[in-house]
Amino acid sequence: MSFSLACTANYQVMGSNNSLEWWKFWVSVMAFVISIVSLLISIAVTRKTAKTGIRPILVILYSKEGWIIRNIGSGPALNIIVAQRKGELWFNPVRIPPLAKDGELILRWLDSVNDTSLGANYFDFQTRPYSAFCSNDLSKVFHRLIIPGWEESQIDRYWKDHRYRSQDFGSYPKKRSDPSIDMLLKK
Repeated sequence: MSFSLACTANYQVMGSNNSLEWWKFWVSVMAFVISIVSLLISIAVTRKTAKTGIRPILVILYSKEGWIIRNIGSGPALNIIVAQRKGELWFNPVRIPPLAKDGELILRWLDSVNDTSLGANYFDFQTRPYSAFCSNDLSKVFHRLIIPGWEESQIDRYWKDHRYRSQDFGSYPKKRSDPSIDMLLKK
């Protein structure tokens, strides 16, 4: 109540011209603040759009040809490592060539294996890390690497003539997942 009385008293003292000036000032300040907020929002949206506009998204799926990895994103996927997972152990890492937008590669060395999960670590052209994971026909994509790092000598090449056989599981070098990654994969 005292505020409204003070405003009324102030209005009567200032007169109508000063009151009009006061409202013009605050309207222009509010317009300036709104324009700055709009500019900041526009910059944030533009940055996010720029990132997603070049982001690769890999999915691993099964077809009549066998296991396929496909880039359904907007940008190329680089430095791709595909690996298998059984329980909490990753094994059989294989480097494959880059995949362009809408590119795909048949993972011939896997044939029609169905007793393991599959994952892939990859990067966009600005070296931002991503991962794809497929288990029981459920696909997930992450903004981080989920497969443990391997020595270069332990990573096979897709063009080598090798086949995964479940009876050879014991002969592959294995790496245990980080517990925080295990929690992500189980969600």
